[in-house]
Amino acid sequence: MMKVPHARTALVYGATGISGLNLIEYLAKNTTTDEWDRIIGICRRKEVNLDPISTKPTADPRIRLVGGIDLLNDSEEEIIRQLRLAKVQETTHVFYFSYKEEPTEDKLIETNATMLRKALRCTDAVAPHLQRWLLQCGVKYYGWHLGPIDNPVREHTRFPAKILYYPQEELIEEYTKDKSWDWVETRPDAIVGISKGNFMSLAASVAIYLVILKELGKPALFPGNAFLYNCVEDTTYAKLLAEFEVFLAIHPGAGREAFNIVNGDVFRWRQVWPKLAEMFELEMPPVQFKDMPEITSNRIRISQVCLKEFMKDKEPVWDAAAVKHGLNPDAFHCATWEFAGNRTWDLLSNMTKARKLGWSGYVDSEEMWLQLMRRFEMEHAVPRLRTLSGEYPEYLRII
Repeated sequence: MMKVPHARTALVYGATGISGLNLIEYLAKNTTTDEWDRIIGICRRKEVNLDPISTKPTADPRIRLVGGIDLLNDSEEEIIRQLRLAKVQETTHVFYFSYKEEPTEDKLIETNATMLRKALRCTDAVAPHLQRWLLQCGVKYYGWHLGPIDNPVREHTRFPAKILYYPQEELIEEYTKDKSWDWVETRPDAIVGISKGNFMSLAASVAIYLVILKELGKPALFPGNAFLYNCVEDTTYAKLLAEFEVFLAIHPGAGREAFNIVNGDVFRWRQVWPKLAEMFELEMPPVQFKDMPEITSNRIRISQVCLKEFMKDKEPVWDAAAVKHGLNPDAFHCATWEFAGNRTWDLLSNMTKARKLGWSGYVDSEEMWLQLMRRFEMEHAVPRLRTLSGEYPEYLRII
C-alpha cells in the first residue's frame, strides 16, 4: 500500500522557465523537509539543469528535475508512464507553469488547453494525495494586449474576446468540481527576473541592450514610446511571485479563487531609465523622443526602437564585448527582444483581494531593476557597473 506523505511534495510543470526555476529556488532556500520533503521539476527538454546563466545550482537533495516529458506531443499513456518513473505518486501540490507559444491566437489557445488537460488527467491518475493545483495565468486575462481597458484591474473582470487563459480556467474548474482537491490561479503582470531563454522576462533584454549601446557609443534611447516612458506602471518580481504562489498553495482560504500579484508599488520608466543609463555609463539623449509616429486608430504608437530589428545584426558586437570585458558569451542568446512598448493605455493591477487574504509581500520596483543589473554584473553577463550616488548598499537583500 502506498504510504500517505507526511509532508508536502511539490510537482512543478515548466520547471526551467523563469517562474518554475524561481519557485524551486524559493522552496529550496526557504522551507524545511518537514514542510516540503520533495520538489520534482518537470520539463520538455531532455537535457536539463538548474544552472542557467544567472542562477547557481542547488545541492538540495529534495530536488529532482525530470526532462523529456512533452505534454503536447506525448500520449497520455506515455506521460503517465514517465510520471510514475519520476516517482510523483506522493505529490500534494502542483505548480503549473507550462506554456507554448504559437503563431495565431486560436492555435495558442488550442495548444495550451491540450497541454493543461493532459497534465491534469495524467497527474490525477498517478498522484492520489493531491490537495491543490496552482495555475499561473497573467494580466493578459484582462485583454490589455488587445486595447484599452478599465483599470486597476480586479479579478472578476473579463474581456469580451478570445483570451488564452479563459479555456484553461474553465477546464480546471470543470475537471476539479467533483474532486477532493482544488485549484488556485495567479495573474502576475510582466514577470521580471533571471532565467535563461524565457521571453517573458525583460531583465536580460534591458541589460544586454544597454551593453550594446555602450559598445556602439550611442546614447540611452528608450526602446518604447513616449506614453510608456511617462505612464505609471507596475510589474511582478519573479522571486516575490514564487513566494506568493507557495503562500496560496497552502492557504486554506485560497481554493477555487484567482489572485492578482504585482510588487505592490508603481514606477515610471522616466525615473528608472536614467538610473540604468548612469549605471552603464551611458549618456541620456538631449531629447528622448522626437519624430514619433501618430497614434493609430487602435491607439498604438510604434516604439522608437524595435529591439527585435535592432538586435538582428548585433551578435558580433556582443561577442566583441564578451571578449573585451570577460563576459559570458552565451548571454546574448538568453534574452528575448520582445518589448511591449507600443501601447498608449494604462495597465495596473488591484491587489486588494490578496491583501484581504493576508498577503503582505512587497518589493520596491525601482530597487528591483537596479539590483537585477547588479546580479547580472555578479554573473559576468554585463561589464562592471558604476555605483550610483545613494544606491541601496545591501542589494543582495532581494536578489
